[in-house]
Formats: sequence, C-alpha cells, structure tokens
Amino acid sequence: MFFIGVCGSSASGKTTISKLIQQEYLERHNIKSIIISLDMFYKETEDYPEQYRIYKKLCRSKENLEKPLEQREIFNFDIPELLDMDKARKLLIDISKGSREVTIPVYNYGKFPNTTKIMNIDPDI
Repeated sequence: MFFIGVCGSSASGKTTISKLIQQEYLERHNIKSIIISLDMFYKETEDYPEQYRIYKKLCRSKENLEKPLEQREIFNFDIPELLDMDKARKLLIDISKGSREVTIPVYNYGKFPNTTKIMNIDPDI
C-alpha cells in the first residue's frame, strides 16, 4: 500500500489530475485505488475559530450579497484552520494499519450539518 498526495490551491486541478493518475496509470496496471479529498474534512461552521465564524456570517449577510460582485466580501475556504486535519490524519493512519472499513465525513458546503458514510477499503489496495 502507498499514498500519493496531490497538493494545490482551490480550482488548481487536484481532482482532475488525481482522476487522470487513477485512470491512466493505476487502472491500466491493475492497481486498485481510492481518492480521498480534503474537502471531506471541512469543519462545521460552529467549529471554526470565532474570527472565521464572524467573517463567514458577514460574507453571507443580505447587505453583502446585495453589493455588486466586485465589492463583496468573499469567504476564503482555503484557510487551513477550517479543516479537521486530525480527522484526516486518523483516517489515513487507520487505512495504513489495515482497516478495511472506515467512516469518512461528507462535507455539504454549508447547507446542512455534515454527514458521514462508511467506506469499504478493498483489501488489495
């Protein structure tokens, strides 16, 4: 088993390149793989540090959204403190130790509380 990390800023093509690696190399060589995105590990808004909770509320306010787009405050989701890195680390450790069933969060992009799902890991990965 091995991990491949793909890093980059938002909209830089991480998912696209991950899928290309998976399809064009790993699958062609009969190497089983899964893609785990850090998007799965965004914290719930109420778990953000206070300054980010306040700023997100401002960005989503009626007054802000009524401004012309170029004048609006835009919330930056690329802030590392908004990710639950402990949960991500634990998931990777569990997989590396041979766990065949792991629970992963499913981020909902702020609409409802995050949900979770069970992911079965193929023993041949």
